[in-house]
Amino acid sequence: MLSIRVRMIGLMLLIVGAFTGCGGDGITYSRGRLFNALVAVSNPTQDPQGSAIDFQVSPDPPGLQNIPFGAASAYFTVRHGSIEISALQRGTSTLLLPRGNVDLLPDHFHTIVTLGVVNTQGTSLPQFINLVDTLPTIPATMAALRIVNASPDSAPVDLFSGDKPASPILGLTNVSYSHASNYVLVPSGATILTVHTSRGGDLIPTKTLAQGTTLNAGSAYTVFVVGMRQPLAPQEAFDARIVPDN
Repeated sequence: MLSIRVRMIGLMLLIVGAFTGCGGDGITYSRGRLFNALVAVSNPTQDPQGSAIDFQVSPDPPGLQNIPFGAASAYFTVRHGSIEISALQRGTSTLLLPRGNVDLLPDHFHTIVTLGVVNTQGTSLPQFINLVDTLPTIPATMAALRIVNASPDSAPVDLFSGDKPASPILGLTNVSYSHASNYVLVPSGATILTVHTSRGGDLIPTKTLAQGTTLNAGSAYTVFVVGMRQPLAPQEAFDARIVPDN
């Protein structure tokens, strides 16, 4: 079952300029993408005060509001180059992640992932990662798949496919926290995807993937491993959400 990518624009408010309009520098923002980048935002951030975030971009006005935990936004248009980004607690000016800078390539698609546990240090310190969504050529009978490990207390994981027996997917193994695999080609159609520990191959139960998945021919997907293996209330528990990328 596919998780909600929130590519349905009606599920969030797009701040002025997200798809059309003109920035102060005279650049026109449009789905045409010329001289722009297209950005989607994924929110696996653990926030004890609430799970949804507002995402802001500076110096240009486009941004997104109310991105739920475990969801990813539609792509929206931003000028390419170095931009400052921030993630706020929904409906407030409270920063959940330190402001950061990311480099966006012209005429490219990016996914920015908000990681970590709010108000912590060390490996779970809140941070952004910037993924370039470069899709391979996908044959007519295949789909493309990648995995992002966004679970702060997770050891490296493997993605398996099939059922009785399941087997690891070549290229989607040993993915550690805050890292992503490249896209790999897999057969399209109905399948069962499961997450396993890289050491020992133990199955890690996931509520969402357990419902089964259909990978459409010619389509690309990202599996986001989210939540905590050992959650403390009110943290979100470990899960894996699969979202479409094209």
